[in-house]
Amino acid sequence: MFLAEVLLGDYLLLPQNNEIRMPPQKPDGVRYDSIMGRTGNPISDVYMVYNNCKAYPRYLVTYTV
Repeated sequence: MFLAEVLLGDYLLLPQNNEIRMPPQKPDGVRYDSIMGRTGNPISDVYMVYNNCKAYPRYLVTYTV
């Protein structure tokens, strides 16, 4: 498992939608950098980025059972 640092930039809270392939555009025509959603019970915030260069793998976590 990787623990990563991720630059979210400007994000937008959106409802669940499996068809989202890119963040939507802002009113000025530039796309948001990421989107935020809510999932699970208890509710957890989930952020999605669409550009891998915005994530930096900080640690590799290994464990055995």
